[in-house]
Amino acid sequence: MGILEIHNTCKAFGGVQALQDVSMSIAEGRITALIGPNGAGKTTLFNVITGVDTPDVGTIFLAGHDVTRLRPYECARLGILRTFQRSMPFGDMTVLENVISGGISVSRLGSWGGMRRTARHKEVLGQDRVKAEALLKRVGLFERREMPAHSIAYGEQRQLEVARALACNPRILLLDEPVAGMSPEESLEMARLITTIAAEGLTIFLIEHNLDVVMNLCDAIYVMNYGQIIATGGPSEVGANPKVIEAYLGKRGTGRATG
Repeated sequence: MGILEIHNTCKAFGGVQALQDVSMSIAEGRITALIGPNGAGKTTLFNVITGVDTPDVGTIFLAGHDVTRLRPYECARLGILRTFQRSMPFGDMTVLENVISGGISVSRLGSWGGMRRTARHKEVLGQDRVKAEALLKRVGLFERREMPAHSIAYGEQRQLEVARALACNPRILLLDEPVAGMSPEESLEMARLITTIAAEGLTIFLIEHNLDVVMNLCDAIYVMNYGQIIATGGPSEVGANPKVIEAYLGKRGTGRATG
């Protein structure tokens, strides 16, 4: 059994069947990718896993616990964290404050603790700061810690999102297009970061349009098209699968792969 199990999951929006009987098993401590053409249902699946959307049918388990109908904050507390396609830091807060805020739900301070200024609460705030600084060192942003988040480069904002998610002590981290819009150098840096945190034992499940990154980074790949899983396997197996080639290039092998 994988750390994340998705069983026979369906989700429709009006007459559009976004997910059709999707079943997956995400192995613990590995990097797994979900790829497919635009509109295949990939982000909808992430939304269902993280509680943003509720599936019409199906069940989702994290380490054997049913999380199918939990709210996003409940999923986060249990260790299901994600980043989004679009970088969304709290722009007027510093880089460090962004990471501290990411860990609020697991902090001993609590949601309202910051309103009080007892010695005990100041001690916990100090511990949260130390934790956040360690995470910024981990992602290479420690020197930017006192800068407003809106002022750092785009690639650094994506790294900040990873640090903010790590502050909540995830058991599995879902990355929605982590290198989208990045330069080749920024993409390489993000790939290194993903490899590093996975090597430390964190399970990574990502959506990505950059197939070079996927094929070089991931242990396992699921391919989705029209809301269904059409292939799964290792990079070489998936890359040679006729169904995958058809989904990206069409029956005549023309056009471009869109991820």
